[in-house]
Amino acid sequence: MIKICTVCKVPKEFNDENFRPGKSRNGRVYYRKSCRECEIFQHLDWQKKNIRYIMFDSAKHRAKRDGVPFAITQDDITIPKRCPVFGTELKAGDRRNHANAPSLDRFKPELGYVPGNICVISHRANLTKNNATLDELRKLVAYLEHV
Repeated sequence: MIKICTVCKVPKEFNDENFRPGKSRNGRVYYRKSCRECEIFQHLDWQKKNIRYIMFDSAKHRAKRDGVPFAITQDDITIPKRCPVFGTELKAGDRRNHANAPSLDRFKPELGYVPGNICVISHRANLTKNNATLDELRKLVAYLEHV
């Protein structure tokens, strides 16, 4: 049986590989109207348009998991054009390329997600400072300057 995707209008074989099954509220199984490829592109497009919401929601979950305060709103999250640490242009990433993707950082992690303690930097900058102390970073810089 052939089904036409409502987004790309391409006829495709009607199977689980091409069309994802879902469940309605009453528990009945149905198949999505758009193909898997189009759903992936639609989801990625939604993520790019809603990055502040994703950062906010993810921070909320991390705060609950880690037991730290959470008192920010989406309006508290300001995404600059460039990473304040490295100066690289911030752009939405994907699973393979996310070094320059915006990432929510806490200046002092123990204070939690509260206004004045957060900023947006690149994922790479956030990962770099993630577990290192200031003393360790100074030693790393000193080492790199003498190599």
